[in-house]
Amino acid sequence: NRSTVFVTFSDGHLTRFALNWARLLQHAGLRSLVGINGPLRAHAEDLFTRAGAGIFCADGTQMGTNGQAGRWAEVGPVLKQAYQLHLSVLLSDADIGWMRNPLPYFHAVKLAHPRVDLLMMTDVAYNRYSTKALSVQPEGDNGASGFALELEPGFESAISVSVTQR
Repeated sequence: NRSTVFVTFSDGHLTRFALNWARLLQHAGLRSLVGINGPLRAHAEDLFTRAGAGIFCADGTQMGTNGQAGRWAEVGPVLKQAYQLHLSVLLSDADIGWMRNPLPYFHAVKLAHPRVDLLMMTDVAYNRYSTKALSVQPEGDNGASGFALELEPGFESAISVSVTQR
């Protein structure tokens, strides 16, 4: 858990979402980092600190001009810094509620697909939604973590992307 940090971006209007996001991650024992565009309300910085979240200034020019998508303009610098620090990053919208630690699922994917450097899931790129939960067995087939990931048929290409360095 110490080598993974969860990152989101927010502005003053979504501070409550980002704070709730950070509190849920803290409850799950996970680290969080929030990129903020614009000034925080009084005491908000202290609330983020109490929630165990680091905050940083994310005020790139696209942050304020491109709506929701502009908030993610700061991803490049975050990933570059994380790479230098040997950290794994899980980028997440602030309106996601992490109710428990999802890292065992990602660990199982990494064990099953060791060349995968980037996993991406989106709620808008594919329209093949399913209500069937991912299955995690106590005795996983990899033996290392005790978890095995079962993807919906045909979904593997929709949520995992292999990126290799040249």
